[in-house]
Amino acid sequence: MAILNRSTTDLNPNNLNPEIFVSYCRRDKELVRSLCDALQHHQRSPWVDWQDIPPSADWRQEIRTGILTAHTFLFVISPDSIVSKECLVELDYAIQHHKRLMPVVCQEVKAEQVHPALASLNWIFFRERDDFDRSLTTLLQALDTDLEYVQAHTRLLLRAADWENNGRDQSLLLHGRSLEAVEQWLVKSGDREPRPSQLQREFVAASRLSETSRQRMVLASVTLALIVTSVLGLVTFQQYRTEASRREAVTGEIQALSASSNALVTLRQEFQALIQGLRAGRRLQAAPWLDPEMRLQVTSTIRTAVYFIREHNRLEGHTGWIRQASFSPDGQTIATASGDRTIKLWKRDGTLLHTLEGHTDGVFAVAFSPDGQTIASASLDGTIKFWKLDGTFLITLANHQNKPRTLSFSPDGTLIASGGDDETVKLWKRDGSLIKTLKGHRDAVYDLSFSRDGTIASASLDGTIKLWNRDGTLLRTIKGQGLAVTGVSFSPDGQTLASADFDGTVKLWKRDGTLLKTLKGHRDAVYGVRFSPDGQMIASAGADKVVNLWKPDGTLLATLVGHSRRVNGVSFSPDGQTIASASPDQTVKLWQRANSLTTIFVGHSAEANSVSFSPTGKLVASASSDNTIKLWKLDGTLDKTLNGHDGAVYWVTFSPDGQALASASYDKTVKLWKPDGTLLTTLKGHGNIVTQVSFSPDGQTLASGSIDRTVRLWKRDGTLIKTLNGHQGAVYGVTFSRDGQIASASDDKTIKLWKRDGTLIKTLEGHGSAVRSVSFSPDGQMIASASDDKTVKLWKRDGTLINTLTGHLGLVNRVSFSHDGQTIASASDDRTVRLWKRDGTPIAILTGYEQGVFGLSFSPDDKTLATSSDDRRVILWNLTGLNLNSLLQESCSWLHDYLETNPNADQDDRQFCNSLPQSKD
Repeated sequence: MAILNRSTTDLNPNNLNPEIFVSYCRRDKELVRSLCDALQHHQRSPWVDWQDIPPSADWRQEIRTGILTAHTFLFVISPDSIVSKECLVELDYAIQHHKRLMPVVCQEVKAEQVHPALASLNWIFFRERDDFDRSLTTLLQALDTDLEYVQAHTRLLLRAADWENNGRDQSLLLHGRSLEAVEQWLVKSGDREPRPSQLQREFVAASRLSETSRQRMVLASVTLALIVTSVLGLVTFQQYRTEASRREAVTGEIQALSASSNALVTLRQEFQALIQGLRAGRRLQAAPWLDPEMRLQVTSTIRTAVYFIREHNRLEGHTGWIRQASFSPDGQTIATASGDRTIKLWKRDGTLLHTLEGHTDGVFAVAFSPDGQTIASASLDGTIKFWKLDGTFLITLANHQNKPRTLSFSPDGTLIASGGDDETVKLWKRDGSLIKTLKGHRDAVYDLSFSRDGTIASASLDGTIKLWNRDGTLLRTIKGQGLAVTGVSFSPDGQTLASADFDGTVKLWKRDGTLLKTLKGHRDAVYGVRFSPDGQMIASAGADKVVNLWKPDGTLLATLVGHSRRVNGVSFSPDGQTIASASPDQTVKLWQRANSLTTIFVGHSAEANSVSFSPTGKLVASASSDNTIKLWKLDGTLDKTLNGHDGAVYWVTFSPDGQALASASYDKTVKLWKPDGTLLTTLKGHGNIVTQVSFSPDGQTLASGSIDRTVRLWKRDGTLIKTLNGHQGAVYGVTFSRDGQIASASDDKTIKLWKRDGTLIKTLEGHGSAVRSVSFSPDGQMIASASDDKTVKLWKRDGTLINTLTGHLGLVNRVSFSHDGQTIASASDDRTVRLWKRDGTPIAILTGYEQGVFGLSFSPDDKTLATSSDDRRVILWNLTGLNLNSLLQESCSWLHDYLETNPNADQDDRQFCNSLPQSKD
């Protein structure tokens, strides 16, 4: 465990600017002291202390500061340190901030016992039997490697942390040349380690957003000055009259809008990003002189916003906090309850219908009767009021001794339940008569839910959920973890309860009180939870300003970001396709459950390495480092999981007839499966990891490539036909041409072409680093290869180099031709997929990934691209509208309700969308 030095006698003066944070266990103190002395002798400054000081808040803060300030996090591995709680806390903090990790081994340990982040790195050994001076030389060389980049990483991290710790104060953001320099560093980071952290990216994005706003203000001021001075005839401003100057100004505005959209995407503000992207796109339409690369980048920005947006509209008009939004039974009306003492009724498109006034304090809850004819509202003024759908006031109920916080209609509409600060649940008739008061809670009742059979669940700040019969009989008390329960929801079948807890979790319970699962994903208290009408999704609202969407099995599907303050409540529309979230930021946001342009498959617990469409296009298979293959339906539903490999699965592919799948694994085997999950056979023989497997066009032969430098040919029954030797490095890719030839890609920087009998035909040389992937065009006349040298190369079948495709900023993991042979897709560690024409002309850039992209597969009709990524996700991309005009059409369609009904919408945006030309660019 690293301890900060607090004594002047032990303090190294260089600790004022430490280069290395040393994390170690005190039992290894002797070796660590020798190591630190040697580092200081070589003018390196380790951050280390030898005092045994008990952990405290100040101590932990100093530890965090030391980690952030140092360029390198050096972890001293020993049997004690790898299980030390404090060492692991330090390590997690370093990983969270993407610090450069350097593992040093002082005592023997088993690799599988070490944290995965350290186990995957090269270890430097300082054991008793190791040559200390030689190990020290290795360590010093490692510390100096890419030092300028690492120092820049630290400087940016410190600026970002200062910004974060000061409440994201805008005065601490970067501007001008400093911002441009950091943005260039960010672009050039590619796949270099340590990678930029999310905090760093958000800091840069916020800086760009601020700078763009400032530049637009300056541009507006200059424009105004030009008009004024022109009218007055004082100055000619000749440079602004020229066409060149006009183009320069327009180009600058497009760049600023595009940068702003990118920044907003990074900040997960997709709605505003789409608006900024729309503005950039409409200016781009009128700027045909812009170079193709800029058009490609700007269009990519718009595409990212369009493809990943979920927020569909926002309801703005309240002047106080909003606690709840409820849909009418037909889904056409939304009622919102606010601290401004009103209820507002809206059409689903955002048109304001009525404002219901009458309460004398904030309105905390609102609900529709099942027949949709009555609205009930509960207010902090101690009353419950009933209203007609047209806003006409009906009746006031005033029997709560304290503030009512929640209310709900029974499924048959004959009963209303309410709960509040008086610790009771009250049952009312529709005419306002009080039927019964249910007592038992010891704190305020914050939420209520009816099951379809009329059972009532009440959630209380006393940390319990109580289940009651509609006659008031207490059936059961479910006790959580002792913290407040702020929300409760029955599943549609009434057999499961979801609770929102102040401890930041959502808990799922059986009706008998058995805890099924705890869903962790919020970073603060959860204030609301609801099941979707089909029971296939759960939405939770958090104090961390987000809405989380979950599968009932606990899988986090999506996090909806956009509110500027906590989210108080969440609800589904009756059709389950829209989610409404209410917030103290005075808005209700309407989110679409899905975006038709992308489908995201979530379920793997480790990297998704490979993806493959079935020949029918109805299934997608994905292979993962979690040792499984998963089969998915196109709507993202998991069909089945194939278990059987003893290590990471690196490749999966369907046979041409769709009757089998082949998978390649870390466990040195290839496995053949039926699509129903039945294991057919296991192909054994490779001496190392199998990286890829491919079926021949007739489906009767398989080729597998391995780290053992060989390609092996197999019959479909598992019989080994031939072993192809010739590569001088690991074989990463292997594929068949339509006439049965084989191409293999290798770490030795070459592609080799083979006959099916194993005869080597030709070796293609030209890449400057390992070749990761190779693909034949459908007509067999062209070969595409992807390499660690960040390029894709196109070759003729005879080995002639046709073209080198550049643009990726990281190593290229995969390349694939579309089925019609007209499009090439490449996936890279730079977190992008690029699409190219067959001649190498860039078509599009697909962005939005959180990590490198590994897998590619075109659907049989080429209208969809499936990708798999290091971020564990599989994404299906709709490729039917890649051009600028199509993206603008899609943007306007998505924003239509907002532009037509929201009072804060920009009139120019509305006018542009209403007059958008239909011709393609």
